[in-house]
Amino acid sequence: MVGRMPSLHCDILRQLHEVAPELTALKLVERQHPASGRFVRRRRPWNDASTWSIDLSRFSHLHRFLLRTAAALVDEDDGESKEKELLSVWTAKSARLDYITLWYLADSAADILRLWRRSFARGWTVLAHASSPSWDQFL
Repeated sequence: MVGRMPSLHCDILRQLHEVAPELTALKLVERQHPASGRFVRRRRPWNDASTWSIDLSRFSHLHRFLLRTAAALVDEDDGESKEKELLSVWTAKSARLDYITLWYLADSAADILRLWRRSFARGWTVLAHASSPSWDQFL
């Protein structure tokens, strides 16, 4: 069907929930295409923030989520505040999800890594930030 993502990518969180519903931490790493060494260009399931929020909320024990992608999650202008808005949508239905690490534009000159923490008093705040991060910072 034109304009729809393959169900494998669209339903990744649902599929994970079927086999591991009590996950407490989840790290998703977008891999490079092995033949060319380049990232495969495709629509990503988190682009639909509302559905992604519902799917994240299925994990009632999840308190830490990490995502690494070559994609731009937000526009670079005022990226931090736009990330905060995005996280607020993603986690609107997730009561226990308190730590999120985003590493986007990975393997590019403009890559960004931010570790976020949610508190009820202040909402989402940045705990750490790195430009040109290394894998050991993605914990």
